[in-house]
Amino acid sequence: MLFSRLKRGSILVAILVATGATLLSGIARGAPVEHVIIISIDGLRPDAISATRMPNLQRLIQRGVHASNAQTVRPSLTIPAHVSMLTGLDSNRHKVTRETVGRGYYGQPTVHSIAKAAGLTTAMFFSKEKLDFLANPDNLDFIYGPQRHRKISVDTSANAIADAFDTAWSSNKYALTFIHLRELDGAGHWWGWMSKAYLSAATKADRAVGRILATVADSGVEEKIAVLVTADHGGHGRSHREIRPEIMTIPWVVVGPGTPAGIAIEKNIHIYDTAPTVLALLGLSAPTNLDGHVIEEVRADTKGRLSTFILMRRWPFL
Repeated sequence: MLFSRLKRGSILVAILVATGATLLSGIARGAPVEHVIIISIDGLRPDAISATRMPNLQRLIQRGVHASNAQTVRPSLTIPAHVSMLTGLDSNRHKVTRETVGRGYYGQPTVHSIAKAAGLTTAMFFSKEKLDFLANPDNLDFIYGPQRHRKISVDTSANAIADAFDTAWSSNKYALTFIHLRELDGAGHWWGWMSKAYLSAATKADRAVGRILATVADSGVEEKIAVLVTADHGGHGRSHREIRPEIMTIPWVVVGPGTPAGIAIEKNIHIYDTAPTVLALLGLSAPTNLDGHVIEEVRADTKGRLSTFILMRRWPFL
């Protein structure tokens, strides 16, 4: 079973990474995935991932397929990037180019609205109030995070987000879940990207990812779950507004029934490839006018199921 031995020190893992390619309809016809969890680690640069700082993510990369040059959008800001991540649109299409938003919710289709319309359950855990812009209650069965319209104190630390996920999943295993962790972005703005404080925040985020995977291991449905880990942007100095590789390049790794492990994809993929890939994994059709694409590295076998290559390793996740 994919995650069932996690807390006892071992795990079965398959890695899948999204790339910009033609739509692969075979996924939608017969994917074994019933649950997708998107984890966005705000401000995570790929070169911050190492065996000592982020052992969970590092081992996923080493034992799976990963993108070596995934790119975010311009402007490389949290709200525009997350809108692209969850809609499949480039920023010049969705037109959200600022961090400040009004009191309403984003009104165009997202992965959550499409999943909800298809009768699937959805959840969102986020650690920045501005991401409430994407947390339309009409599209979500569960919301954890600082909401603009409800001034209630919410613990938004990575540890608290992992706690909230564990509590929610103990009773409801949502088909589509989005999780946002803020620590790295905050440390980057205060102390600088790749500073000691930033790298310490990376370790905290990695521990939260490990706890989320432990919850998945105990869920009883681990063989039906895909977990996609990415970021909205990187950073340089104390900012992420310039157009430079340290800012534009983001990680992109997925855990679950998926593609063969041990492959680095060199061609560019984009943050807006997330939405159509997630929808395809759930067997849902994406809107036809998206900038993002389902990636051809996610292959279906002759039975219409995702081809799977699973590795067993002993991992100290927690």
